[in-house]
Amino acid sequence: MNATETRFTQNQTPQLSLKVPNQASRLPFPRLIAAYLCLCLCYFTIYLDTAGVTTALPTISTALSAGPSITWAGTAYLLGQTAFQPLYGRLSDITGRKPILLASIACTALGGLLCGFARTPTWLYTARALSGVGGGGISSTVAIVVSDLVSLKERGKYQGIIGIAIGAGATTGPFIAASLTGYHEGWRWTFWVPGILAAVCWVLVLGYVPLKSVGGGWREKAGRIDWVGIGASVGGIVLVLIPISSGWKYLAVATLILPFLLAQTIAGASTGPVMFKTARYNPVLRTGFIALNPRRRAQTHLLAQHTDSSVCLYPRNRGPGLRLGAPARPRRPASTQHARRPRRCYINT
Repeated sequence: MNATETRFTQNQTPQLSLKVPNQASRLPFPRLIAAYLCLCLCYFTIYLDTAGVTTALPTISTALSAGPSITWAGTAYLLGQTAFQPLYGRLSDITGRKPILLASIACTALGGLLCGFARTPTWLYTARALSGVGGGGISSTVAIVVSDLVSLKERGKYQGIIGIAIGAGATTGPFIAASLTGYHEGWRWTFWVPGILAAVCWVLVLGYVPLKSVGGGWREKAGRIDWVGIGASVGGIVLVLIPISSGWKYLAVATLILPFLLAQTIAGASTGPVMFKTARYNPVLRTGFIALNPRRRAQTHLLAQHTDSSVCLYPRNRGPGLRLGAPARPRRPASTQHARRPRRCYINT
């Protein structure tokens, strides 16, 4: 490569620059303590909520006739928390820490209020998922705000103070819930108490936690958010967590599909290097067509009809994966090899 080509390549290389605004704030000591007390109360509230609800679950199950499904009160909270928690860091970089923290506290307060008025198990589980979304936002955003308010040298000391609030909430939650469930419909206050505390936190954060503004209008900020990535991330996490929360009762059925998917993936991935090394696609196509041999398909099908053993079902499901995976990649170069360039787009579609 000569000097001209080198300069051309360097000039054409895209420079990816991700500008993250500096939102650090250094406050006077009295204001710093006030802000930290607000953040500690936020952590105290969400851990009081989770610990108290766990204690009151038997009473809630009896009141709503939920039965064994009452475990979804905790599962729904964890689903909402885990699915949205990875998003708050980047969203706080775009919109600012304080708006994300206020929105998370509002979700927690609204979720607690709706849980207290729940009349059906589905109502309760949906509201708990909303509380989980808020709880995940509080957990992430408060930790980020802590790093913005103090230097790295003093961060450990203030993180320890917040740890005291976490322990206090997790410790007092069961006692408060046990004392409330002894009264008629007292379990509802198990949700209302954290909801009221969350509303108080919202007011205190609004007044005492500093806001470091981020430049740009709302349209510009919304355009910087990867909405497709958010949807894919949330959907992927939910689809993974639901089977785990269900106790993997569908695992026995899923394992029968796994050989098909693995064989198709391996066969499809291996055809690319083979075509690159040999510069030919016909051998790969022939291999896939040989795997489509009707006699072999009939043998594995008849064998599986007479037994339910996984030893027979796994090869049966592996075969279709090989047959579909091997010819999948070379079909496109084979179909476009002899077509004119303007018509290749139609063939690919």
